[in-house]
Amino acid sequence: MPFAVNSDEVMKAGGDYWRFVPDQPSELLISPRTSDLPNHPGWKPGEFRKYTMPHGLVIRTGNAWEEEGGILKLESHFISFNLFYSFNPADYKGPQGPPSGDWKRWTVDLSKPDGTALPPPETLLSGIFDFPIFDERLTGRKSRVVYLGQMTKPESERPEFDAVVRLDTETGEKLIFSPSEDGRFAEPAYIPRGPDCEEGDGWLIFYTDRPSALKGELIILDTKDFTKPVAIAQLPFVLRNQVHGNWVPNPHPERSLPH
Repeated sequence: MPFAVNSDEVMKAGGDYWRFVPDQPSELLISPRTSDLPNHPGWKPGEFRKYTMPHGLVIRTGNAWEEEGGILKLESHFISFNLFYSFNPADYKGPQGPPSGDWKRWTVDLSKPDGTALPPPETLLSGIFDFPIFDERLTGRKSRVVYLGQMTKPESERPEFDAVVRLDTETGEKLIFSPSEDGRFAEPAYIPRGPDCEEGDGWLIFYTDRPSALKGELIILDTKDFTKPVAIAQLPFVLRNQVHGNWVPNPHPERSLPH
């Protein structure tokens, strides 16, 4: 991401450790999973390479996989503005034009040397997206279904992620679920319907709340039907919005998990 470290003098005066650098290109670091046994000609044991990207933020990514000929595919959002506003310079005015956070697919030619600029990514879906989750049984292998959080009203006074999207990246088909007119939601987790179900089939589970009601809700959504939840668990209070959770099945379903 386009950030730099402030000097000791700035930090002693109360400044942050990081500072956002407008117009600075971003970098993508690639390291083999087994660093001492690189799988590509020209790569040395322990080597990693940096590939440059346009100015912008990649905070969270979806799946990535390698295709024939040493071509790496990586999916992520790409944000045109700095979400971490506390690191902005005093004179920072933001990007020209409306903000964007499109869902992209990057192509990395692993035969290219360190410092190579990546070609323009493919835009899979336009908008402002975050909190990607995919069927993690396919981690590191080609996948087509991704679930995303979408900010549908970025121009509002307090923009929130207020919709969940199911995107088929091969057909472009998308399903959208909005919790409520004034609702927001936290990062969803994906639950496979079974060990042998098709990719992306199952349920999504996520927390949501809204200013018009002083209570939160836990929503379970069938991935084949975004018109209404399967179940809603109402909580007697509102929680802080949380991120980063995964569904982990019990490896021994005949036994209860320890308390």
